[in-house]
Amino acid sequence: MFKKITIGTLDNPGWWVDVYFEKNVSSKKIQLFKIHHTDFDWVFAYIEDNKFIASGDSQKLSKIIRYIIEYAEIKLVDKYKFLNLLKWLSNWYTNECDEYWEHLYGIKGEMNEKGDVFIQIDLDETIWEDEYFNPILKCEKIDTKFIIKCKFSELVDNLIIFKNWIESLQG
Repeated sequence: MFKKITIGTLDNPGWWVDVYFEKNVSSKKIQLFKIHHTDFDWVFAYIEDNKFIASGDSQKLSKIIRYIIEYAEIKLVDKYKFLNLLKWLSNWYTNECDEYWEHLYGIKGEMNEKGDVFIQIDLDETIWEDEYFNPILKCEKIDTKFIIKCKFSELVDNLIIFKNWIESLQG
């Protein structure tokens, strides 16, 4: 159904998600939803040609991904566990934002139609940048980047590893 999903952080701060479908969904731009309460509480999504495009504030990643899961009919063993991990990741990202860090660093990810996932989490200029991480499963730390390379079916386990590592260092 889709060729690729890309995810990244915005420097305002927030998230963007693009889903590239195999075929055109619509020849016109279709607004799916647009909510703008404040500069810190907003989200929107639309479809144009073969692309689903969404953005939201720093706390809206799980809402955007939940919508994509439902729209693209992506099967998950434990959707709520996955979405809760995304909420945790959003909180971690939001806590790192200090009106400087988010302009230079962030999180980016990609998944192809075969279910191969790549996620890079910048640890530059955080308290974790110099911390040692022993590679586990499909996770490794290269310099100041935490990298996950796995299949989509393994993503929850690998996100849990990142979460547990961060929480273990927080004391």
